[in-house]
Amino acid sequence: MRHLARLAVAFATSLLAVAASQTLAGTASIAWDPVTDSDLAGYRVYYGTSPGTYTQSVDVGNVTAATISGLTDCTTYYFGVKAYDAAANESANYSNEISGWPRPVVTLAGPTAAEQGRALAITITGSNFQPGAKSWTACRRSSLSTIRTESTIR
Repeated sequence: MRHLARLAVAFATSLLAVAASQTLAGTASIAWDPVTDSDLAGYRVYYGTSPGTYTQSVDVGNVTAATISGLTDCTTYYFGVKAYDAAANESANYSNEISGWPRPVVTLAGPTAAEQGRALAITITGSNFQPGAKSWTACRRSSLSTIRTESTIR
């Protein structure tokens, strides 16, 4: 598996501003560049809560993107990927490490309509928002929190 050093992971994060559908708590999606070896059989995603220390793994098969579930809200996770061949030989090195929080959960976003030319206060209620989100200063795991922002509809 000569090309494993090329394996690069890109973290696919999304901060929901307005949710068309509710995102499940405790999930993170990652994607990576494929390994081009002819004997490639699949990939294993490793993750944990400390840089370079992966306490869990999941075999995702021969795909180049995965959603990891069962993650704890308000916790930074670190991810690395290894490829394996048909004989189950795993690459010696991990991909580039990436990190991030599980997706926030939006339970309510409003208002659902607005008048053109008028100021609008948007309220997003949910959990697992990153510190620093507008009007949000700390992570809340067990209770709902609210982000408010104001804008003029044009």
